[in-house]
Amino acid sequence: MPDGSKLETTNLVVGEFDILAVNCFTFEDKWHFVFAKNKDLPRTNFRKYTEAQRQYLLATTVKVIWPPTGIFTDNIFSLLDKIIEEQSNEPKEVVIVGEKGKLPFIAEE
Repeated sequence: MPDGSKLETTNLVVGEFDILAVNCFTFEDKWHFVFAKNKDLPRTNFRKYTEAQRQYLLATTVKVIWPPTGIFTDNIFSLLDKIIEEQSNEPKEVVIVGEKGKLPFIAEE
């Protein structure tokens, strides 16, 4: 965990993946999927975990309905566009790398 603690859990971790995909076939006997960004998924409220740990653990169940509402969408492409836009707005870490006897260069992570 980011706070240094170690857990044995079946909960998924915030940031472990970008998009959750849910098969909604049982709603209409048609192949429908809904998608949500990891960072928008609800966190666990299980009291076994500390408040600090809960903010990094996803809830083990999420209510899904068809047609999608709230954090869910059936358009994965618009969701991917949002993720790309969010990531392009994040500040990038720049590291100056230099070796003795050579000119330094910028390495972007």
